[in-house]
Order: sequence, then C-alpha cells, then structure tokens
Amino acid sequence: KKKSAANNEDDDNNEDDDNNNDNITEQFQFTPQTPQPKLPEPLTTDEIESLHGPYITRRIKVRSIEQKSWQRLDPPGGGFGLFGWHTIPHDTNEIIITEGEFDAMAVYQAT
Repeated sequence: KKKSAANNEDDDNNEDDDNNNDNITEQFQFTPQTPQPKLPEPLTTDEIESLHGPYITRRIKVRSIEQKSWQRLDPPGGGFGLFGWHTIPHDTNEIIITEGEFDAMAVYQAT
C-alpha cells in the first residue's frame, strides 16, 4: 500500500473517494430546461377590436380613499395620458386641468 503525501491516507481509500465523487456528480447533474412555449403571433388592430372592443387599457391607477398618497400604478411603466382628454369636443375654447382623477370627475359632472 502506498501512502498519499497530501493527507497521509491509503491509496485504496482514495479510490473509494473517487467513486463517491462520481456518485455526487451524478446526483447534481442539471437537466436542460424544457423549451418555453412559442408565443402567439401579434394580433392585428381588427382582431383586438373584435376581442376587446376599440379601447385597450394601458395603465390603471389605484388610489386609497383613506390616504391620497397610497396609490399604485399597474402595470409599472405603462403609458400616460390626460384623464378625460377623449371627452373634450373639438370646438372647445377652454379646458380645466385638475390635480387628480377625482377632481377631474367632479368638474366633468358639474359642467
């Protein structure tokens, strides 16, 4: 029997360690990821309108009734726009710009 210089063990024990290392390697081998399903083709404007109507929600702002500062935008990074912009007739001479949606709804209902 030969002695190992590094850890002073028998060579027979080193062979057993090599076999154990093979078992450990086999236990932790990674399998390839399953392929992701292919995304559907983008819809045309006509297809979207037939499914959802002519309007698409781009962003929703949720606010607390108790605290005005408690709010969330869903999805983050969506498009911005002026609330009520689509309700302004083309022949309008004046518009009232408000701070928030609740104020804008109140002005719209009062005028």
